[in-house]
Amino acid sequence: MPRMLRNCVLWIFLACMTGCADQMLLYPSTQPASPGGAQRREISVQGKIVEVFVARSSGAAKESPQAYALEFTGNATRAEYVVNYIAHRWGDRPVEVWVMNYPGFGASTGPANLHDIPSAALATYDALANEAHGRPIFVCGSSLGTCAALFVASQRPVAGMILQNPPPLQTAIMQRYGFWTAPFVVQIPAELNSLDTAPKVKAPAIFVLAGKDQTVPPRFAQMVVDAYAGEKHLVRMPEAGHNSPIAGEALAQFQRELDWLWSVIAKQE
Repeated sequence: MPRMLRNCVLWIFLACMTGCADQMLLYPSTQPASPGGAQRREISVQGKIVEVFVARSSGAAKESPQAYALEFTGNATRAEYVVNYIAHRWGDRPVEVWVMNYPGFGASTGPANLHDIPSAALATYDALANEAHGRPIFVCGSSLGTCAALFVASQRPVAGMILQNPPPLQTAIMQRYGFWTAPFVVQIPAELNSLDTAPKVKAPAIFVLAGKDQTVPPRFAQMVVDAYAGEKHLVRMPEAGHNSPIAGEALAQFQRELDWLWSVIAKQE
């Protein structure tokens, strides 16, 4: 057995024995980070603080937002790192973007805990919806963030979704590492099981899929795509890895798919 795989299997075994799913799947950081001009907000959830950063697309800098986007990050990312990038990719479409720091990340009240993510995600959506006053809300995510995004979309109305490299967490772990990981898998909240939530969501969605993803191998991401109930358009990046940026022809296609999502909400008005 290759050393890297052996070490991974050993780490999962130790996590199973000590109840450390949070430590295995979450990589929090709390050091100060510049949000690059994005606005910081706080949401109160059961006496705890959820930190959110807000930025606007270039289109929303010229006029009031016509839509909102709520983004959930990967398991080692902070809202400050991505909020301006997420806002930028909407271009001239007038969109205000909210990105949440998970519990234990940034200044969100810790500890980092998988079980606190679903409630924090719903509370952030509800706070955004209160400001949106009925305007469309897109819910988006990357990697682990797609699990939170799909949970929110299964519980609240969404105009559309953008999901990049979505993992079916429980199934992927069991299939990759065997049935003996069951004690680890049961520590993952059922709300973050994308194979359960995706069939409940009927909003249009863009899926961005990396062809050489070693973290979420394509066959696992495809499970979530196949389970998703809504209309879906796929942007495939055959040579990309898990953290590769959307670039080249994939970026051009992604922008065309954003036009499609935007046209969907225009038809609903």
